[in-house]
Amino acid sequence: MHRLLFSLIFASLAGGTFAQVDEYNLPIAVQHCLQSGQASDLESSDRMNPFFLRGDFNGDGRMDYAVLVTQRTSQKKGIAICLAGRESPIVIGAGRQFTFQGGKQFDDLKSFDAWKIDDDTPDRKPSRIERIHLIAKERGSGLIYWDERTFRWEQLGI
Repeated sequence: MHRLLFSLIFASLAGGTFAQVDEYNLPIAVQHCLQSGQASDLESSDRMNPFFLRGDFNGDGRMDYAVLVTQRTSQKKGIAICLAGRESPIVIGAGRQFTFQGGKQFDDLKSFDAWKIDDDTPDRKPSRIERIHLIAKERGSGLIYWDERTFRWEQLGI
């Protein structure tokens, strides 16, 4: 009986379902940002750890947040970037089109399984703008960065 119960619990955990993040685990600025009308079809996601990043993503000297989200209807994965002083997020993926370097478009970040704030490396110029390093382990990675108008993608590895 215990083996059956253990097997059922293990199978449900291994199923790959991810829960919405408890609102108490999100900064208040992110909670407000995700309550805007443009984000009404999104819910926060805990599919990767950490489930949000904090940095100055547009170079204005104020802290911004990037939070993992899922579009409720399609279950497409993405990132909502909440810039300080802006009410609604800029959403990458989660059912919204985003263009890779070279023109390829996508609307789902499901193939990425790790992310972090980009660390400047010796072969890259230091920047006052922090970038999001999005990683598909053993497949490739890229940077999401602000170009003074919008967020762009720079491919790092394949």
